[in-house]
Amino acid sequence: MKKSILLLSVLAVVILLVVACGPAAAPPKPSPTQAPSPSPSLAPKPSPSPTPAPVVPTIKTGGILRYTQIAGPAGYDLHSLTSAWAGGPCVPIYNNLIQLDVDKGEPALDNLIGDLAKEWKLGADGTEITFILNQGVKWHDGKPFTADDVVYSLQKMADPKRAARIATTLAAMESVARVDDYTVKVKLKYPSPSFMLALANGYAVIQPKHSENLDPKTTGFLIGTGPFKFKQYVPESMFELERNPNYFKKDRYGRQLPYLDGIQIYIMKSITSGSDAFIAKQLDMLNPIQILYSQSDVDKMTKGAPDARFIKQKSDTPFLIYLNKEFKPFQDPKVIQALGLIYSSEDQLLARVGSLDFGQPNRGIFARTWANPESEVMKIMGWAGKTYDQRVSEAKKLMAESNYKDGFKVRMVYANVPGAHSEPSFIQYGDALKKYLNITYELKPYPSNAEAYKARSAGEWEMFNEILYASLPDPDAYMAYFKTGGSSNFMKYSNPEVDRLFEQQTREFDTNKRRELTRQIERLILQDKPVMPGAFLQGNLYYYPYVMDFKPTPMVYGPDNKFEYVWMNK
Repeated sequence: MKKSILLLSVLAVVILLVVACGPAAAPPKPSPTQAPSPSPSLAPKPSPSPTPAPVVPTIKTGGILRYTQIAGPAGYDLHSLTSAWAGGPCVPIYNNLIQLDVDKGEPALDNLIGDLAKEWKLGADGTEITFILNQGVKWHDGKPFTADDVVYSLQKMADPKRAARIATTLAAMESVARVDDYTVKVKLKYPSPSFMLALANGYAVIQPKHSENLDPKTTGFLIGTGPFKFKQYVPESMFELERNPNYFKKDRYGRQLPYLDGIQIYIMKSITSGSDAFIAKQLDMLNPIQILYSQSDVDKMTKGAPDARFIKQKSDTPFLIYLNKEFKPFQDPKVIQALGLIYSSEDQLLARVGSLDFGQPNRGIFARTWANPESEVMKIMGWAGKTYDQRVSEAKKLMAESNYKDGFKVRMVYANVPGAHSEPSFIQYGDALKKYLNITYELKPYPSNAEAYKARSAGEWEMFNEILYASLPDPDAYMAYFKTGGSSNFMKYSNPEVDRLFEQQTREFDTNKRRELTRQIERLILQDKPVMPGAFLQGNLYYYPYVMDFKPTPMVYGPDNKFEYVWMNK
């Protein structure tokens, strides 16, 4: 009885609690069984994709590159003007401090890379440059390359007596000093926009200090650090270089440079004989700075070597007729103006190359980048809006008013070497002088550049016909020719205003302002006429398709002429 009452009491309490709490919730339906989601922190990290290995282009090492030039070297010191025809054979033997990047081409400060210098630092005011040199470099005779060699070379290159070819382009240099074995500091007189480009000039090679007492007329002088070493020279036959097995450079993939085993440069007496040898496949390319610019030569190559390739090239080094300003008649303004009126750059070019299809008349003196517009040049020369007959009539009148109305005689001096083409140009101009102005002429050919230069230095000339060797594609290169006392100013030309403007432009970093200064200089030179404008040439540089990675630059004897990256795909 008591147990029943107790059970009823417990049941009542439970019922009351349930009523007080509301109806009971339905039990949840079981969810389908799922795999637990992994915690993000515990998720396995994906394995990184392997970086694809760089595709290393196939390069065939070995082989001898064969090309031609039309005269053998007159000497071996590239700093000197007396070493005519030495550029091609000797440039691969040497290195510069810095050089132009062949992959970028245009000569600009941003396109310079190290050569013997691996890096450089420019001081805050632009007048101090510190060069850090590559270590472990050896000269071809086994001696170590050090800062002493750079100091020696830069001092030599800045001395007009020892380095007439390039000294003017380094005129901004005040001093050079050794900091330690592999550091050199250069001080400039003023910030110069062209100084670094001048160091990349193909002629501005670094030479060993221990070559100071060697004879630059002998091949024993040829001690470099470059990709190729001197092997042998058979005079007027063949100049041969061999691979430098200890060259300090490697390509971007770690392969030893250069790729070629050697270079053979065959001395042939004319462009025609060189072209014939190329067509006969006895050569791999024509001279790397030789272009074919006459239509007949191009037609011959198209027919004879249809599998050859060519690169279109434009020259910024014109052929000019130079006037000796110490010759009294050439100091008479009326005579000079008359000479200019009857001179025709088109006629002279026609006589020189035999075709106007590839050669382009030079309407000025400076390279196109720095030159005046054609219309301005025509006006200064007295050609604008006049027929040739009208120009002749005006020239005759000027001569009659001059101090030389009865005329005079001139010696036309030139090096009668293959490919120069000076004689037909002189004959055409000389015949016009004789016919219209009563100026007679005597042709004075010399069998070599050295002999022609000797006569020129002795003052035994009135007119001289030669290319303007602007080895640096910069206005500073022209200072040597037209500034008073310049190392190449054999005309003895002097104009104080030209000198002042040259000094102004060499300090000007703004390209547009600098160009206007050079145009002012050119206008003055065209008025004074120490030279008669000649011809910029353009044409085709030929090679066979198996010659790989030859990349010409506008720098005369630039890094492309070292052939350190060229290889033969055969």
